[in-house]
Amino acid sequence: MAIPITAVLVATSLSDDEVPVVRYGVDVAARLGSSVVVVHNSQYDAESEPDSHADAYRRIRNDSAALASESGVNIDVVIARAATPEAAVLDLVATQNPEILVLGSYPRTALTGWLVSSVSQAIIAGTNCNTVVLALGDE
Repeated sequence: MAIPITAVLVATSLSDDEVPVVRYGVDVAARLGSSVVVVHNSQYDAESEPDSHADAYRRIRNDSAALASESGVNIDVVIARAATPEAAVLDLVATQNPEILVLGSYPRTALTGWLVSSVSQAIIAGTNCNTVVLALGDE
């Protein structure tokens, strides 16, 4: 018996490299007849400009609306405000219970991996949700 897939959660940092991640999640959802939730963690700090968060939100809403129209998939956008991107995604996985989580990850050397924590590794370690990690650009 097949397990019904009703929800795909796509985590994004809103960088240009993330567009394929969102498209992949939407494609998976279209093939499975499920919906998509796109999440971005909008962290406010002293160095960030408030307008950049509003611009990012408008961009992801517009891109998602275009993808929804093109694919016929229902796409909801959630802008989370958690302490870290990992916390935002893990909180949504816990509350939304998606069957599939899609996220991107940049390749890391051993040194980079030691110096800079990987958001995708933290998410994978913190969830038991089926997860697809797509390789993004170069380091």
